[in-house]
Amino acid sequence: MDIYGKGTVLISLRRLAVVVIVLALLMGSVVFVVEGAGGGPEVLSQEARVRFSQGVTFSVEVESEAPIVEVRLNFRNANDGPWNYVYLDLEPSTRIEAEHLLETDGATYIPPLASLEYFYTVKDAAGNVSETPLQSLLYEDTRFSWESVTAGPLVLLYHDLPRSRVERFAGTLEGSLARVEEVLGDGPEKPMLGVIYNHEREVRGAFPRLSRTIDEEQIFHGFAFSDWNLFAGIGLKEGLIVHEAAHLMLDAAMHDPSPPIPAWLNEGFASYSEPGSRASSARSLEGRGQGRIPLRGMQAMPGSVSEIGYFYRKSESVVTHLIEEHGAEKFRELLWEFGHGLSMDDALMETYGFDQDGLEREWMGASGYVPPDEPSVEGEARDVAQDDSRPQGDGGGSREGGGDMLFVQLESVFLGAAVLLVAAVLGARFLYGWLSPRRSGRGDGDDWSWEG
Repeated sequence: MDIYGKGTVLISLRRLAVVVIVLALLMGSVVFVVEGAGGGPEVLSQEARVRFSQGVTFSVEVESEAPIVEVRLNFRNANDGPWNYVYLDLEPSTRIEAEHLLETDGATYIPPLASLEYFYTVKDAAGNVSETPLQSLLYEDTRFSWESVTAGPLVLLYHDLPRSRVERFAGTLEGSLARVEEVLGDGPEKPMLGVIYNHEREVRGAFPRLSRTIDEEQIFHGFAFSDWNLFAGIGLKEGLIVHEAAHLMLDAAMHDPSPPIPAWLNEGFASYSEPGSRASSARSLEGRGQGRIPLRGMQAMPGSVSEIGYFYRKSESVVTHLIEEHGAEKFRELLWEFGHGLSMDDALMETYGFDQDGLEREWMGASGYVPPDEPSVEGEARDVAQDDSRPQGDGGGSREGGGDMLFVQLESVFLGAAVLLVAAVLGARFLYGWLSPRRSGRGDGDDWSWEG
């Protein structure tokens, strides 16, 4: 199939007729002069062509009485993204044709079926500046004919599947998404978009590139793009779709937080939201002693394939602990505090009274797990009872610190005693051998040999 088929021309009159009419009424004309004198620049034609997985080619034809010296393409994510711009290459002339290829891979990746907005700013040598009305562009995967079905706050896009099957599936999704909304306290203000491919082979060029190993092994079967308010995934799988939708719903609940949501919270909540999810305990995870990453070191997804599984299981377990032990209302309060400018440590402290380190200790303690390099809670309690004169730090943090110091001191005492004991045994054997006559053979049932 020709991947550039009928979807090559982005500006579909049938799809955008209403938008064009409204914009024309509001703005009065296709091109208007902002400043300057004389006949200003006039855009004769413009076009945007999608070559999916490669980019979008913008082309424009402009003329003016004075030489045209500048054509700027302004574009942005249609989901309220910031404006970007690029100057098109041209030779000053009274009539020019120029184009620009906006790459959609790598650092400038754009997800499939995302929407862009764009317009041109044109300037001539006489100082006249003209702007074109805002245009919409759909970065469509033109290899397939897409259909849509609605499931609560989600618009699901699919291809080459029986519609009756997708509609039944959408009914199941509505209940699962409603449970996510219940935890968050509300649903997203705008509909989310979910793009579903049928097979792994279809997503080459559609999914972002991460690393050669991750891409080749197909570690991830779905990606959520909160900036674009959409996700893409492989297959009509309830767990996967709810997981990716939960990412978008969490981001919407926090109203564009800055800094970004820590990965452990983001992935942990998405995994917790999956229907039928069962979180691992701290004892089962940490007790294995393999690939352990502290919670504070889980602000971003690990790059090692060997650590990804552990990262997901621990993230889900910690978030499950927060929600089930302290309640959904407290969890919503945490999101509100973080979404309104507090750091994650400060938001946790304001809501629960502990930071990320304290959360990790509580999570481990809930399953009875004690790290091998830390004393037990009972041991700490006895030490505190024996010595109430120890100085206390801010926020009561000295209790953990005092316990650690005591453990180090006891470890040093036992190590020294062991060294002395070994030295005594070796010295006694040497002295006995030096004083005893040399002999070889068996005696009293003991098999031994000594040659001085």
